[in-house]
Amino acid sequence: EYCEKSEEMYRALQKSSKSIYGKDPVAELLFEKVYSRFIEASNLPVTFEQKIKVREACLSITELIRKKKMNSAIDDFTKLDEMIEGFKQ
Repeated sequence: EYCEKSEEMYRALQKSSKSIYGKDPVAELLFEKVYSRFIEASNLPVTFEQKIKVREACLSITELIRKKKMNSAIDDFTKLDEMIEGFKQ
């Protein structure tokens, strides 16, 4: 179930990337960082539910980027990084 959900989320992320690239270099840069966190989730020493939570956060940030709500996207990305750091400790 985890793999299936992750695959579905990954496809959604890829689909969103097509509407981000080529429009705004800042949005592209932030998306690249979000994308790396999405991939990094697999290696976090946490439960599957927590990994999914990280990936869901990545998708919601991607959606904010797509809608050009950069301030909210940056705020949420900062929260995501704090959550990931908390998981690593």
